[in-house]
This record gives sequence, structure tokens and C-alpha cells, in this order.
Amino acid sequence: MEQMMYRKVQSIHQRLDAFEIRVLEQPAHTTDVSVFQTELASLRADLDALLARPETEPRSAPMTPVDNTMLDSLFGDEMPPTNLYHHVGKRPAPVRLLMTLRLGELA
Repeated sequence: MEQMMYRKVQSIHQRLDAFEIRVLEQPAHTTDVSVFQTELASLRADLDALLARPETEPRSAPMTPVDNTMLDSLFGDEMPPTNLYHHVGKRPAPVRLLMTLRLGELA
């Protein structure tokens, strides 16, 4: 029994030795770091260009006056008030009430 275990251990050691020799005989993998460094430098330059402040401030287009010809012809110099409610925050009246009030004003 003891000799059988000894033979198995020897067999395992031989296989491990063979594996170790195969691994050591393989050429070492070399990684060309210079390619990565060049790409990183290029990315940094692109990033710096994107983050750099522009040399000139962008100008907005000149504002042209709004042509109110149509509104002036309809309303003249009197424009309707922008706030239809007398008090800010007041809820609008129902349409029927408004119509009744307007009809009453006309009569």
C-alpha cells in the first residue's frame, strides 16, 4: 500500500515537472506599452482641446424689432391687458358667468 502511494506521488511529480518545463520554454508575452502611451497622449490632447475656454466669446445674433403691424391694425394703440384677472391669484370665473356679465354690460 505504501509503495502504491509512493508511485502515485512520483507520477504526479513527473507530470508537474513536465508542465513546469513546458511553461518555462514558452516565450514570455511582451506588451508594447509605447502604443498605449501614444494613444493616451492623443486622448489627453483631445480632452485638453475640448476643455479649453474659447478665445473669443460667442456673440448672439442682433435682435430685430418685432413687426407688430397686424396687432396695431387690430387694436390700435390700446393693447388688451396681459393679466385678464383683476387680482393676481384669483381663480377665473366660469364661462357662463362671464358671458352673463358681458351680455348685461351690452344691454
